[in-house]
Amino acid sequence: MSLTKALTFLAVVVLASAANRRTPEEARQIALRVLESVPLVDGHNDLAMNIRQLADGKLSNVDLSQNLTDNPFWQGCNNCHTDIPRLRAGMVGAQFWSAYTGCRTQYLDSAQWTIDIIDIIKRFTTRHSADFKFVTTAQGIWDAFNEGKIGSLIGVEGGHSIDNRISVLRQFYDLGVRYMTLNHVCNTPWCDSSPVDDPESGIAPNLNGLSDFGVTVIREMNRLGMLVDLSHVSKAAQIQTIGVSRAPIIFSHSDAFALCNHHRNVHDDVLQLVRDTNSIVMVNFYNYYVTCSGSGTIQDVANHINYIANLAGFDHVGIGADFDGIERSFLNFCHSFFLEVVATGLIMPFNLN
Repeated sequence: MSLTKALTFLAVVVLASAANRRTPEEARQIALRVLESVPLVDGHNDLAMNIRQLADGKLSNVDLSQNLTDNPFWQGCNNCHTDIPRLRAGMVGAQFWSAYTGCRTQYLDSAQWTIDIIDIIKRFTTRHSADFKFVTTAQGIWDAFNEGKIGSLIGVEGGHSIDNRISVLRQFYDLGVRYMTLNHVCNTPWCDSSPVDDPESGIAPNLNGLSDFGVTVIREMNRLGMLVDLSHVSKAAQIQTIGVSRAPIIFSHSDAFALCNHHRNVHDDVLQLVRDTNSIVMVNFYNYYVTCSGSGTIQDVANHINYIANLAGFDHVGIGADFDGIERSFLNFCHSFFLEVVATGLIMPFNLN
C-alpha cells in the first residue's frame, strides 16, 4: 500500500454513521469501533516549532505525557494545542510532524534550522516511545497502530528549507522526511507561493509557476519517494506540479476555495486534477481557511470534507488539522474533535454492519 493511500482519512468513510438514523451514543460507539480498527492520519502539526520557540528546544521543559495547559512555558500561548493525552483523546493513529522554519531564514540558515526541528521531532518520539513510533512508510503506520502507538512521520514545510540544493533534499529524505511543502508564505527562486494569487498580499509572482529547477526538485522527490505537498503553493504552480509529478501529490493542510475564497485553499479545477491523479486534500481547521472569519463550527469543517468528497471523491479527502500552527481555532484546542466529527456522523449515510 502506498504512503499516499495511507494518508487517506480512512475514518471519513464512517463519518457516515448517519446521526439522523442513530442516537448520539450509537454513533459514538461506531466511531470508536472505526478508530480502533484503522489509523486516522493527521497531515500537519507544528508541535516541534513550539517546543523550539517556547521551550528553547529542551524536552525537559515540556512533558508531553502530561496535559500542557498549565505548563509555564505554554502560558499565554494561543496556538499550543498538542500533548499525548489530547492526541489519545482524539484517537489519532498517525501524525505528520512539521519541520518548519520561517521565510526569514531563506538564503541564510534555513537548512540548519530545519535540521534542528527534525532533531526535536526525533528526540520527543524517542523519549515518549511508549506512545510514539517513528516511521517512514505506510506499513510503518500500520505497524505502529497495531502496537497501540502513534505513528510519527516528518514533513518539511517550505521549499526554502533546502537552500536551493538538491543535495539537501536528499539528506532530508535520509533523515526520514517523507513530504515537503514546496513553499511557505514566500516565493522561492524555483516556485511561487500562494500569496501571489491574492492581489492584496503585495507579493508578486516570480515565475508564474515553477522554474526548470523546480521541475527538477519535483522529479527528484518522485525518485526518492517523498510526497510533494502543494499547500501554500500558487495555483499556477499547483497545476504545473500536478502535470509534472510522476506520483500523486498531497495538500497537507488546505480547504475548499469554493467555501472560503482564501488563497491557501484549493480551487474546483484543481480538485478535479486531485481526483484524476489519485491525490488527496487534507482539511485544515483554521477558522480563516474554513469560514474566512474568526468563528466556525464542526459543521463548517464537515462542509469542506463533504464538498471535496463530492467533487473529488472520498478517497481524496483527509484531515490536516494544523494544530500548534494556528493561533485561533473554534475547536477549543482539542484533538478529540477527530473522534467527535466521526461520532456526529456529518458526512453521508453508510451501513457499517
